[in-house]
Amino acid sequence: MDNYKKGQRAYEKKNYDKAISYWKPLADEGHEEAINSMGNLYATEDSTTTCLPEDFSKALYYFKKGTLKGNKHSIYRLGILYHQGLGLKQNIEKGRELYKKAAEKGHSGAAYAYAASNYFDEYNPNYEQAILWFTILTETGLSAGHFFLADMFMYGKGVKKDYTEAYKNLILAGFTEQEEERTYWEDGLPNTEVYNRAINRGVWLLHNELKELINPIELNRAKHLAKEFKKRKASED
Repeated sequence: MDNYKKGQRAYEKKNYDKAISYWKPLADEGHEEAINSMGNLYATEDSTTTCLPEDFSKALYYFKKGTLKGNKHSIYRLGILYHQGLGLKQNIEKGRELYKKAAEKGHSGAAYAYAASNYFDEYNPNYEQAILWFTILTETGLSAGHFFLADMFMYGKGVKKDYTEAYKNLILAGFTEQEEERTYWEDGLPNTEVYNRAINRGVWLLHNELKELINPIELNRAKHLAKEFKKRKASED
């Protein structure tokens, strides 16, 4: 067993000092997985606590090191630090540039972060880039991408309003006509579940508005397009 895997085994047993004893020398030598693992020890991607005391300066050191080697995970994580101003002065544009760079290397988390950062920018949203990357993400099976596309087609954000495309994407985001409205906000859920429920609630609310706008011809066309999309994706899997 190589030293990186030995570090993984120690990490899984929550023996973090032992994991570091294996990973740090490898990271110092330029081992990319070890570099990322060391960075991840000090800063997580979401709001969950780290296994070690959070230390953005150390995370910054390792993710910069990995970025210089062109590692897509390091580039993405460095983008988070810049975008959120963690361990250094906030630079939203720099963070976005790094998201895009990692996304172009095939990192799906970076692609979502890049699309979302363009979509949610309060002062200068770039809907063209958002819709491009959300579309790319739907090809990977990300249902949340369909939700955002539905919203953008419904309100004409970066595209011409198209209720057929909006409804098609709502179906692909998970809406079914048999579904009854549910309470999606609950305390004590893991962050991913809270997020998924937020998306589900957004799908429901968007549907309630869209059903008053779409005509029967557009609705049937949307259902057909959604069916064809699912059929194509199934044939590709």
